[in-house]
Amino acid sequence: MTVQGDRRLKIVADHLLTGARVFVGVTDPVDATVETPSRYATGSWPPPG
Repeated sequence: MTVQGDRRLKIVADHLLTGARVFVGVTDPVDATVETPSRYATGSWPPPG
């Protein structure tokens, strides 16, 4: 992750309520599949295809 990315995640973390979760999606210009929190809900990596 870049320094700028780390900074952005820190800002998000600083504003979260205790116990809250946040989903950060990424855009893949090669794969037009829309990422959703439910796709990654298992917490396993790689996510189920």
